[in-house]
Amino acid sequence: MSQGKFPIVFFSKYKTKNLVRMLLLLSEFSPSVIDLDVGHALQLSRILSNFIKRNVPHSFSSSASFLGRDLIIFVFVSSRVDGLNLSSILSLPFVLDCILPYVRKFWSLPLVAWKYVKTSGHEFFSYGALGRSVRASQVNKIIHSSCVCSRFPSFVDSHHGHVIFANLNILARPSLIEFFSRGIKFRSGFLSLLSIEEAIDKGFKKFVNKQEELLGVQGILSEWKAKVLSFVQKRTRASFVVQTSSDSSLSVPLGDLDHLKIFQRSFVSTYMDKCCNNFVFVYKKFYVSSVFSELNSPVGAYVVSNLAQSNILSFHLSFNKAHNFKGVKCGPRFPFLCAVWKFHKNPIKPRFICAANSSSLSNVSKWMCSFFKAMFPTVNDLWVSKLKKADVPCDSS
Repeated sequence: MSQGKFPIVFFSKYKTKNLVRMLLLLSEFSPSVIDLDVGHALQLSRILSNFIKRNVPHSFSSSASFLGRDLIIFVFVSSRVDGLNLSSILSLPFVLDCILPYVRKFWSLPLVAWKYVKTSGHEFFSYGALGRSVRASQVNKIIHSSCVCSRFPSFVDSHHGHVIFANLNILARPSLIEFFSRGIKFRSGFLSLLSIEEAIDKGFKKFVNKQEELLGVQGILSEWKAKVLSFVQKRTRASFVVQTSSDSSLSVPLGDLDHLKIFQRSFVSTYMDKCCNNFVFVYKKFYVSSVFSELNSPVGAYVVSNLAQSNILSFHLSFNKAHNFKGVKCGPRFPFLCAVWKFHKNPIKPRFICAANSSSLSNVSKWMCSFFKAMFPTVNDLWVSKLKKADVPCDSS
């Protein structure tokens, strides 16, 4: 096939309806774009083929985007990289010029999103794993197990008779004490130019591989990717002030991690109420007993069900649909009850919370949070009104 106008016969293997759709798309290209060589003609035909496969039998619009707006997600070790404006780099004219004109027809510039590595709280909290995995048959075994709190006499709460402590010395190992002392929001990892560039390079590679797979042409965005990464590298090295101290770089020896795993067989790591950046360690037997007692309390806040897990999840999904909770899929996991500890009370008391993140009722939980936040001003005004009527001094704000 010689260079020249893009031949219609090239599409003869497609049905008439699909051919019309292709012609509608081609009609929006300028003659100079249609005048393609063999290599580009093959690329365009493959893109059009993938476009039709993914859009039939959906309604067709000649100006419809092939992929819509996708996301490039970068995973960083620190939020200090927020100053890098990658979205503006993607919109630069000389960067856009690296994308072939007929590719732009089926592809929109991506949105840029940040994501950070897990915090130490995500790494070392154990209340979630316990709450999701413990079964009714295990509860009695845990509750009736022998108590080991006598091994830690300095950390036993005098009122409850079990370990409920926020003193990190209970961990015994210096590296663990140092790591936990940074709080549950700490992220371990050395912030350097190399780590930033590696995170950006990894994010772009993953995104480009996915886009080229959808377009059906390997390497069609390679020039665009190379141009973007080159410019990002120049801007980063010219303007980004990188942390040179090792304050954010902590490592825990494998032996100490093994010690922590053994420690967590007997103790649950959770957080402190009102001071949620602090770790709290609770003897597992006492923790499970407290949650189990709450579930069986006569307050009527909980309902015991003997239905199979699949039936309960199906009910939750039906509830979501019936009440128009749209846009959030029903998760495969149940919410679970967890306890945080009120160290500002005497004696120390648990506060029970239903953890619904990534669960079958996460969308209901989010709606309830928004509802209560919206109600706060009204409730505050009601209390201020009542207090003023009783001649009690209060802050009207």
